[in-house]
Amino acid sequence: VIPNGIDGFDPGELVNGVNFSNASGGISHAALVFDGGDDYLKVPPTGGMGIDAAKRSLSFWFNPSESASGEEEMIFFQRSTLSGWSLSINDGLLSLAGWNNGELTWGTVLQAPVDRNAWHHVVVVLDGEQDQMVAEGIRLYVDGILRAASEAGNLDNANEIAWFGGIAEDGSVEQAYSGSLDEVHVYDGYALSIEEVGRLYALGNIGPLVDAGDDILGVSELEVSLNGSATDEGRWENPLQYEWLFAGRPGSGLFNPSDTVSTQLNLNAGGTYQVALAAFDGQMTTYDTVQVSVDQPTYFDLFMDKYSELEDDDRAYLSNPDFDLWTNVEEYGFGGSPDENDSSLQLHILSELVREEGQLFFEFRFPRRIDRGLRGLSYDLQFSEDLSLDSWSTKSYSVMSISSIDENFEEVRVRLDEAMAAATTPVFGRVRVGLNE
Repeated sequence: VIPNGIDGFDPGELVNGVNFSNASGGISHAALVFDGGDDYLKVPPTGGMGIDAAKRSLSFWFNPSESASGEEEMIFFQRSTLSGWSLSINDGLLSLAGWNNGELTWGTVLQAPVDRNAWHHVVVVLDGEQDQMVAEGIRLYVDGILRAASEAGNLDNANEIAWFGGIAEDGSVEQAYSGSLDEVHVYDGYALSIEEVGRLYALGNIGPLVDAGDDILGVSELEVSLNGSATDEGRWENPLQYEWLFAGRPGSGLFNPSDTVSTQLNLNAGGTYQVALAAFDGQMTTYDTVQVSVDQPTYFDLFMDKYSELEDDDRAYLSNPDFDLWTNVEEYGFGGSPDENDSSLQLHILSELVREEGQLFFEFRFPRRIDRGLRGLSYDLQFSEDLSLDSWSTKSYSVMSISSIDENFEEVRVRLDEAMAAATTPVFGRVRVGLNE
């Protein structure tokens, strides 16, 4: 534990038998262990790297005990007669309270969920201005991510001794913290930037180094051998756990086995796939991807094989051998037949005006494949007011409903968010089907 970690700063004082244990598996290979009783870490409030009295930061790693009392526990507390800030945990909810009752009055409570019996990095930043309120002047980061922020200003005379783990006198929280604490840094007079928060988190939790292997391109078999590797700095005692998965197009095949560093991938069809190897060190998961392409019939090829009379150019994505409104890839995406003339109604494509609370809205319905992710299909909605080639554009819309058509397709109903000026206002909708195999 390094209270502040800045040269010239007095170290913190351990009071009432705080247990410093190597067995706790801390971020620094050891950690302070608080029993939820009267033990605490006392941190001097002055010194450090900054000079601005309206700014301060607090950074630490903590692992709340799974066998806590079930009551709200005080993790950190610092206050004066007029102002202060504190951190507490109740079940799985971390709460930051900050307040000032001096000339610049303000108060806030920021919260973020955390898992018990797991290490988390917490940073609190007061980035105020003297006698002036600042938007997002107090910020709460958990595991390197900004979880909550609120307007705040300075803290009047909040320079008394701070406690970790103990119960402050006349405080509203009666239960002390139970769990582990490590890598404590107090920055008096300095507001950490988001980049500095990220570096503190990264330095405290280095994930495994993972290599999924070289890209495998142009193979002719649907069964592909994958050989990855991973190394770890050994901070956590648990052995690495592995998992192979599809980074896109889920369900395209099976990994046998899926939980070893090397595996056999059995694909259902040809095409190009991104697969990933994940390694978990007991605290953090790291991924690496590898591209696999197989020269075998793709899902689109298998679809076109159902229409044996169509050959050569008639099988291409953008061909329209039945001379209806739809290309082959659109027939594939909407559920049509490349050898029969399909109408819009047959394919569940419909636009209509809907009146709601005195306003008119444009709605559009279209079919899409339920397993579109597996097949590499995308559906891009565009709208126009006059049907000219350069008039089509995207607009803000909401999905109103998704209903089943059959075992392979669903109907999507969308509504433009902006109400129409009048029933005579022209508006048209279309769906562009894309395919990335």
